[in-house]
Amino acid sequence: MRAYVFTDAALARHAGRFVWLELNTDVPGNAQFLEKYPVENWPTLFIIDPREEKALVRFAGSATHDPHCLDVAPAPASGTNGDD
Repeated sequence: MRAYVFTDAALARHAGRFVWLELNTDVPGNAQFLEKYPVENWPTLFIIDPREEKALVRFAGSATHDPHCLDVAPAPASGTNGDD
């Protein structure tokens, strides 16, 4: 997904909505994240609400270039801009 999906120019309109993070699940230092957000299939794309620390969207498997694949994510809560 890093090479073909996240580099697609069609996703640029989502740049301000998300913090993009790639996490290596084999690294022991990432165990705390995996306890909270278990991964059973690789790759898995999460959209996590930073205030509630809840996964709003969990997409298991590889995604496509479809720029609408992220439209399922709710808009940020009123009064937030994603910079918190």
